[in-house]
Parts: sequence; structure tokens; C-alpha cells
Amino acid sequence: MPKYSGYELCQTFTSFSRTQMIPVIIVSGEAGSQTKEHCKQLGAAAYFEKPIDFEALRECLSKTANSFRYESRTEVRLRLRVPLKLRGVDRNNKKFEEVATTENVSLSGFLCNTSAELIPGSIVDVYLTSHGENHVGKAKVIHADSKGRQIRFYGCRFTEKTGPWVLN
Repeated sequence: MPKYSGYELCQTFTSFSRTQMIPVIIVSGEAGSQTKEHCKQLGAAAYFEKPIDFEALRECLSKTANSFRYESRTEVRLRLRVPLKLRGVDRNNKKFEEVATTENVSLSGFLCNTSAELIPGSIVDVYLTSHGENHVGKAKVIHADSKGRQIRFYGCRFTEKTGPWVLN
């Protein structure tokens, strides 16, 4: 690839919602756990060092192909970490204020992680915190995913925008 590195290609594919669900498997002559970890952080589904263990690669490809699921999305999402502050009422009906970080963003919403326990359908006030604290608006929690972890992931969609969002 004369113009781009494999790292750049992997990061681009895993950043945009149109290609985000396509599994990227890296085969490289560059060895080391640091390289493997870097590829994982970029979103690679697997990493193989040369010389290739073709049986392991075949197994990985088979497993990846069998677990692939298409996820239809109404808007383009961009993998972007944005610091937020969320305020609202938690699962126990208590007021909370908590810092959160987005995993991805779209024009009308975001996926974020936080330790607060929120109920799908609840409304939270959203603030951008990268330069001070700017109220963006109110967002409805559309779905929640905790799977027993302390950190929970929430998909939120804006119901009202009162300030600038990261995407216009």
C-alpha cells in the first residue's frame, strides 16, 4: 500500500460506521506483543505474525465468518472519544452527576460508558467538558449494556439540543 500504512487502514475501517462491522485481520512481519496490542486498540479482530500458522488463520477466519452479524444503522457513526458529563436520575431514583466518555458519536446521539445505573427511556442532561462545561442538550437512553460489569454502556439519542455537538 504505497500511500497508507496497514495501521491507518485498520483505524479508518474501524472508525466509520459503514465499515466498522467488517472484521479486520492483520498479518504482519512485525513481531511483538506491543504491536499486537496496538492493532487490537485500533479495532483489529485478530493479529497474526509471519511466518503464518495457516491452520490458526483458517480457524480464525471460520470463527469470524460464522460470528459476523450485520447491524443496520440509520446514521453514520464515528468512533470518537469525547469527554462528557451526564446529569439525571439513576435506576434508584437518585440524582447523579457523572463523567462519561463516548465510544462513538453520530449527528443525533452517542454511545458512552459510565458507572451510573441508568434505565432505558430515562432522560439525561449532556454537557461537553473538553473546554469548560457546555450544555449540549437532553438525551434519551435508548439501550443499556452492562453484562455484569462495573462500567456500563449506554446508547443515547438527543431529544433536545441547546448547544453545539461534536458533529453538525
